[in-house]
Amino acid sequence: MNKIGIRDGVTDSHIRVGQPQIISESDQVFLSGEQSVSMSTITIKENATEASITAQDDIRIKIPETLPIIWNEVPTSFTGSAATKVGTPEIKDSGKTLLIPVKDANDFSAGESFAMSGGTFNVGFPASAKDFLQLFINSQDPSIDASDTYLISVASPRIQMADEVVLVVKDTSIILPDIQIQEAEATAGIFSGENISIKLTDSNVEWNTNVISPTFTGDMHLKVRATVEYSSDKSELIIKPVEHFTKGGILTISGLEVNASTDRVLACSLKFSIRSISDYFFLKIVMGA
Repeated sequence: MNKIGIRDGVTDSHIRVGQPQIISESDQVFLSGEQSVSMSTITIKENATEASITAQDDIRIKIPETLPIIWNEVPTSFTGSAATKVGTPEIKDSGKTLLIPVKDANDFSAGESFAMSGGTFNVGFPASAKDFLQLFINSQDPSIDASDTYLISVASPRIQMADEVVLVVKDTSIILPDIQIQEAEATAGIFSGENISIKLTDSNVEWNTNVISPTFTGDMHLKVRATVEYSSDKSELIIKPVEHFTKGGILTISGLEVNASTDRVLACSLKFSIRSISDYFFLKIVMGA
């Protein structure tokens, strides 16, 4: 109360200056149009010196507007020292925000954390550059309290043929026009260790599996193995990247062949996938018979 002597009093409450963290398990590159895509495990961690996550303000994780992604299903698994302090999450703001309530009288303590998994995203269009999930723990302040350690982005490669092709019933070894696969300028999504699969959608048209060394050109041609493989039913062509593709990169494939069966095909599409264990394909209608 005056300038003389020791302090005159102390408030019942204290000022907190915390620094919580949001940490995903890894970078994630999603594919435009994918639905119900599993999220990476996300950890929310309090600062080791002072805690700032409270029941009054709860926890919000927001997806930036720059990303065409929304929350689809809430996380279902919670582990860690603070796992019992949070309630069931809710999806808010048309899917852009995940609200994680903090239970009454369960403010976090310094150093506490929880990890959550089991949630999913829906991914839209177009491709987007890399950005971060955003953590908010202060309902009175609209500014971001922390950004994720890892990045998320959306890739949207496209496939096209140099020309249309018309198949005649019983034709074999029909040489296709050049097929071009191009990465989006915003983000690349074709990686070493993942397969590029180009699939014929009608069983009456199949790949000529005798062609194992087509010609690869374009600025990505050295980033794939020189030979290709096929599925046992001859519906799927498999290209194996040996290096990650880059933004805007182009791979052109020449000399591929297909065989037509005895049945009439009104329209056969090519669709392609860039994930070895995914059943999500980009679609391009290119031929009929």
